[in-house]
Amino acid sequence: MLMSCFVLCVGCRLDPSAQIEHPAIRQVDAELAVYVAGQPDGYEELQRMGFRSVIDVDATAPPPAKDLDLRIVHLPLRYSGITADEARVLADAIASMDRPIYVHCHHGTNRAPAAAAIALVGIGEWTPDRGVRLLEVSGTDRAFAGLYDSVASSNVIPRDERMSIDQIDRTLDEFPVLMSGIDDSWAALVEGVERRRPSMELAARSAEFVDMLRVAFDADARMESESYRTIANQAVAEATELEHALRGGQMHRVQSLLDAVGATCAACHRQYRN
Repeated sequence: MLMSCFVLCVGCRLDPSAQIEHPAIRQVDAELAVYVAGQPDGYEELQRMGFRSVIDVDATAPPPAKDLDLRIVHLPLRYSGITADEARVLADAIASMDRPIYVHCHHGTNRAPAAAAIALVGIGEWTPDRGVRLLEVSGTDRAFAGLYDSVASSNVIPRDERMSIDQIDRTLDEFPVLMSGIDDSWAALVEGVERRRPSMELAARSAEFVDMLRVAFDADARMESESYRTIANQAVAEATELEHALRGGQMHRVQSLLDAVGATCAACHRQYRN
């Protein structure tokens, strides 16, 4: 599991039986009850560890939990920032859900820390400055300025202004709009590689590109076709490998991976879009 976590205090004391014990989780204090991490392999392990609730802000959610005593809220967030309505939902969720709460995105370093920070500011437990410090400690990319801006400008949200998850449209974008955004993101990524811009910015851009691909394919009914699903999964896998190369500073691998992603996308367009 991607479980390298930061633990956040929300001003409550847990029963000792609810303490989370896992070698990959850093527990700062016995009273802390909100955890920020990467996407888990599944929900069963989270319940076994003692979690009572999950706030999933990744684009796609793990398979639905069956026969589990675990409340799950799925609110996919963009890398570009968190809207006012999304902040209202996050505040309502973190105030109403049983603790311990597991807040996660894909990597656990960008959207999940921002979501947790905004939620805690929203219910009056944290200040925006403390939220920004969480992003810094979590390693949130500065290239995602919208996440930093959202946390820095967050406010306390009164109870009567909070929103339940059922009151918000959780669809990120319609497929054509998403594909247009993917094209723009890809063009910026290619240009960045050609100009050899700083690797941190390129890694952040590639992470956004991977997530947009995953969101687009997850929302596309054509994924029911085995041939379409195969090429879609190939594009995501190659884009993820490109992201890892950029994140690891392996610039000697980047161009060949960029060419592979471009070729797969072109093949998909020829067969399914054009």
